[in-house]
Amino acid sequence: MSVRPSWAVFEKGRTMRATKKILLVIVAGLLFSRPPVSVADRSGSILEQIGVTRGICVVLGDTEGKLAVELARDSELLMYVQSPRVKEVETIRQAADEAGFYGTRIFVEKGPFDNLNLADNVADAVVVAGRQKRFSQAEIRRVLRPRGKALLGRKLLANPAAAGVDDWSHPYHGPDNNPQSDDTVIKAPYLTQFLAEPRYAPVPQVAVASAGRLFKAFGHVAFKKREEPFLNKLVAFNGYNGTMLWQRDLAEGVMIHRNTMIATPSVLYVGDDRSCKVIDAATGELLDEITAPTGVAGGTFWKWMAMENCILYALIGGQEQRDPTMRWEREAHGWPWNPISRGFNQPDRIKDPNAAYTAHPWGFGRNVLAINPRTRKVL
Repeated sequence: MSVRPSWAVFEKGRTMRATKKILLVIVAGLLFSRPPVSVADRSGSILEQIGVTRGICVVLGDTEGKLAVELARDSELLMYVQSPRVKEVETIRQAADEAGFYGTRIFVEKGPFDNLNLADNVADAVVVAGRQKRFSQAEIRRVLRPRGKALLGRKLLANPAAAGVDDWSHPYHGPDNNPQSDDTVIKAPYLTQFLAEPRYAPVPQVAVASAGRLFKAFGHVAFKKREEPFLNKLVAFNGYNGTMLWQRDLAEGVMIHRNTMIATPSVLYVGDDRSCKVIDAATGELLDEITAPTGVAGGTFWKWMAMENCILYALIGGQEQRDPTMRWEREAHGWPWNPISRGFNQPDRIKDPNAAYTAHPWGFGRNVLAINPRTRKVL
């Protein structure tokens, strides 16, 4: 049996302690030698986590306004910043002004963190910097819209979809054309949630809504010049604060004042003179087009649509008289109705249905089709 000298144990212990010290120095050196995370890098990470680049974003705890400025630079968000300290408010306003965002993209107000100067459900995102205990989660959730997200340091909160909020999937609420909402959230006394552009827009107009998004089709008649930018446009809005999410062109010459638009949480169906467009509700991207055999449908013009139990019903027929885009540039008050649509206002006194259809095809079709929107097959 061999016995290790006591000095050997001592030397080993001393060597291990020295090694640990060296490792600590190396690790510390590596940590502190790393370049610091810039505000711009943090901005990109935040935008990825909150999942929105348009809308209203609340920023709290940003004492110098640097984060709000970077978020404004990296996105199309409208920033709302609040602080209880007068000096911080002045500093943030100065930073926003120097960046060219104050009063247009960044708004700064004085107020306590537990009483934000915003309406309920109006913010798409809330970003909190600094010590989390200073901020009220209940107040943050109050201003955050359903499906909105709040980033508290590294903690991500998401508001659930609000129970009792009704969709308005068809122009007259549902496929049955009964304009009676099933919403149980909005009750009297009613309050205005927001005012947003466009304040003036062309006619006619059709609107549907689903999952917090409002979709509006703007028609072919601009009585005044201020309405012309939205001629023949399909536009999506945030239903909680009015932010314009996307827009795309509609088929020119097609009267939109009919039931040919259906909203769902994921896609928007829009019928025109050639097909039914399947549009991504979030981005406005054209995902697909639904067409029906001409021999079965009697034409390619979609006259009427409804959806029930995931089945798309459509009345499709022949082409119609076109309604040309009209730029009236009127300066007088009011507007006339009769010239809005030549096809819409054609006399309908023909008793023979075949003759009436030939002479006046506006809104009339031959056959109603049931279509599976996923397989695109006529059932």
